[in-house]
Amino acid sequence: MLGAWSEPAVWRRDMPLGDSAAPATAIAGMILLDYALHGREAAQGSGQVYQLDETTAAAVLGQVEQWADAFRQYGGFAEPVPVAADASTFDRALTLSGRRPVAGRSPPQG
Repeated sequence: MLGAWSEPAVWRRDMPLGDSAAPATAIAGMILLDYALHGREAAQGSGQVYQLDETTAAAVLGQVEQWADAFRQYGGFAEPVPVAADASTFDRALTLSGRRPVAGRSPPQG
């Protein structure tokens, strides 16, 4: 995958997405979103702490904000859950996607 995305021309193309096409940048954002959210679930399921640096967490939050409504339409995301005022960036992404952060398991990012 890294090899496929390392070619600069790839980032300027549209890519197939169902019956249509989407810019490669949109596809890359969805891949980031998928890896971050499901990576966290895999870590949680195996008793590990999942941590993202602040830059990556902010990018994931941006993708969740962009796609949340569309993903909810087909059941990819649940309704948002309440979030603490002092929640980390990644915890805000989790709650907006309908996931609950695990208390004491999401270390500060940065």
